Amino acid sequence: MIPTLRIAVALTAMMLLSPLAAAETASQPPQASPAEQSFSAGQRHEIEGIVKSYLVEHPEVLQAAMDALDKQQKQADAAKARETDRKSVV
Repeated sequence: MIPTLRIAVALTAMMLLSPLAAAETASQPPQASPAEQSFSAGQRHEIEGIVKSYLVEHPEVLQAAMDALDKQQKQADAAKARETDRKSVV
């Protein structure tokens, strides 16, 4: 993948995933991402189209992202359980 496309994919992925992160940090007010501030509406639309096409053609990328998220969540749950156990012992 050419570097510009990689950047576009990464920025659009951040834009697409930011609502998920916002759901976890609902106490913080939402802020526009750098990508939203850097691109015009037309550019953003083009980038989103490129990313959508890429993801449709390479769905394994989504599976890898979901696997990484699942692993991260399991690690966070385990850490929280350890902290809860530690507090209950004290």
